[in-house]
Amino acid sequence: MMKKSTIITLKAIFSFLILLMSCSGKENVIEVYKEDNKEDIKEVEKPIPQEELTSKYYTRYRYLRNKVLTFRDRDQITEQDSKLKFKSYKVFYNKKEQIAIIETYKNGIILKKQIYNPETGQINRIEYFKNGVLIRYSINHYDKETKQLTKQAIFNKNNNLIQTNNYEYGELINVNHYKKEKVVKTLIYSGDELDITRIYDTNGNLIQEDGKYDDNKYKYTLKFFYNKNGILKKVEYFKNGKLAEIHSYNKNGKLFKIEKYNNNGTINKTIKIDDSGSPVETSTAK
Repeated sequence: MMKKSTIITLKAIFSFLILLMSCSGKENVIEVYKEDNKEDIKEVEKPIPQEELTSKYYTRYRYLRNKVLTFRDRDQITEQDSKLKFKSYKVFYNKKEQIAIIETYKNGIILKKQIYNPETGQINRIEYFKNGVLIRYSINHYDKETKQLTKQAIFNKNNNLIQTNNYEYGELINVNHYKKEKVVKTLIYSGDELDITRIYDTNGNLIQEDGKYDDNKYKYTLKFFYNKNGILKKVEYFKNGKLAEIHSYNKNGKLFKIEKYNNNGTINKTIKIDDSGSPVETSTAK
């Protein structure tokens, strides 16, 4: 999961651009986040062996006023009858009669398996099936104090990590998509709105960022280019689809030139930066 200190926030990006426009003071290289894939995705706890549980079959479930999931005796059916129902539930209980596992069936074929922490009622793991065969599963993590969901790690049938959903105070803040267990895309949310999308190359380098600003009135795109050693060499900044600036870096990754563009796509200003990060020369196109 990304640390907040490493994320290029929209505010930081535009503060950086405004600073460049002022042509005063020292300039810094844009800090580009490189995904290190160090996410805590281990299973929270081992489920209770099913042989230690008792099971019952039901046609439906309901929630109590405190949002606790429960099953009623009047909805209980036999195992044989469950195979004839369009949808049924097989519920496993521990010795305290607390729910440990819920299996959902459609026409007698399993669709989903939810594994609970019987003491807290939290879902630790969810398994999804197609035609009775496991296709993916997720592992949930919770804050020990608030008991709120903090992370959901999703794996394919081969146990490869394919996605993580990260939460803060119960709200989704970002989603990481994986390919060969490396992040290839990150979606960052602000409330219910998708705020920023980041794309990474196979080395974990950020290669593109798309976002919105000024109450979603304007869109921006940042494109990042690297040399063969993986050092940032150029950043292109687009505003509403039009090239606005290009930041160029030397072989050591230090900013040395900024080019600003008009709406018609021509350069109207070039700013050269010295080794200390200060602007030393500015030329304006005629």
